Amino acid sequence: MSTYPERARALRGVLDARQAPDGGWPHRLDKKNAATSIPSTAHVIEILRSWNYEFRDRSIQDGLRYLANAVPRHMQGRGRTLRYPAFALWGLTRYPQAPFSKGLEKGFIYSLAMLQRYKLDGGGWPVERGGDFSLTVSMPCVHALDRLAYHPRYGAVAELLRSQARQRVVRERRGAKALPWWTPYGDQGKPSGAATAMAVLTLAGGNNEERALARNGITWLLGNPQEWVDRCETDTNIDNRSWQMLSFSLAMRAVLHPCAKESPSKPILRSAVQHWDDLWVDTAGAWTHIPGDIPTTTGSFGVVVAARALKRSFEFDPATHLQVASRMKRSKRRSHPRPPLSFTLYRSTQCIHIVNQRGDTVVKTKLKGQTQWRCLELIAKRHIEGATSNDQSRQTITLAELAKACENSAEACARAIHRLNSRLSREADKNNNRFLQTLIEDIDPSDGGERGVGFDEVECVVIEDAPS
Repeated sequence: MSTYPERARALRGVLDARQAPDGGWPHRLDKKNAATSIPSTAHVIEILRSWNYEFRDRSIQDGLRYLANAVPRHMQGRGRTLRYPAFALWGLTRYPQAPFSKGLEKGFIYSLAMLQRYKLDGGGWPVERGGDFSLTVSMPCVHALDRLAYHPRYGAVAELLRSQARQRVVRERRGAKALPWWTPYGDQGKPSGAATAMAVLTLAGGNNEERALARNGITWLLGNPQEWVDRCETDTNIDNRSWQMLSFSLAMRAVLHPCAKESPSKPILRSAVQHWDDLWVDTAGAWTHIPGDIPTTTGSFGVVVAARALKRSFEFDPATHLQVASRMKRSKRRSHPRPPLSFTLYRSTQCIHIVNQRGDTVVKTKLKGQTQWRCLELIAKRHIEGATSNDQSRQTITLAELAKACENSAEACARAIHRLNSRLSREADKNNNRFLQTLIEDIDPSDGGERGVGFDEVECVVIEDAPS
């Protein structure tokens, strides 16, 4: 039986072959020249981004241009469903550089205009104008708006729309507040694993009240694994389409969210992961969303992003692993989405420059500690070398490797990383009160490899010249 990395590599070849001349991707992966769609293209862009495809990659550029150009055409020619601007905006915002790209501007402007025009009075969005509130549409909208909240042009609108939508999700709650659940079908619906997971993923990035409700929703999901570990649900609110809500993927990502107050048990995780085998179509080199069905971008997206969540869910504390003295305080794991960063190292001066997605300088400083600089340089080198790999071990470096390269102990390297993270966070706070999460993170690869450290959601460059 093939391993997950082998299957991911096979899928990569299939996606390369199925990108259409217009830049988009189809729902079906088993046939050539299938019709492309906005949701499928957005799903593939998310897959490629999880594999560290860069913004300037041709396939990414073509896919983003497809989303920007197709959304007004699809709204006019395929029916006024808000899935088109919702998924177009979600896909367009996957790269922090995209909202600043003039070539994609019309896609952002049109999609935001549609979301403003057809927003429900109580917040959130329906599938089609005049319809009922839909989590299927509202969740990707909120995630896209979260990424735009920092933008100087779109930020104010994004902040208002996402806040209203999250409050609508709160009001749509069913069941007890301590064990809430959601349904896509209003008061007549039964508890839905997919809808509850979508609500959790939407609320988890909100305020304290919303995050608390998300945590309680995770508790419901953990108590009802039969509602999601091996199933999809059809959203019958979408007419004339078989729109599948990927319960097995949505709930996996929800229960592994950093805001959770409890972890899923191994039997639950094992059952969910075993289901991925039933979805793999070996002859097509892709996953489907329902066992025995055709291979699709939707099913492949569901498995890849669930696997990514699983990789990121297991914390690694080098102090505990190496039994380092307790005076080392471990940085708290972040509990809200990290705005992407651009990180530049200047070798000649040992300076570092960190910029957020708005182009604002978060930190610009020179390192004096040789162990800190050497560790940072080695981590950056490994991150860049593994940028196109789906193998987590190629994107991280172990403390043992750092110790050998620095000619120091692993404990000393762990302390240097901790001091560096703390210093950068303090300097960011002094720089007009900008916020910087932990730069160097603990990463535990899911393939059984040795634990290590590395970057996440960081675009990294190493150059020789001093900064101007």
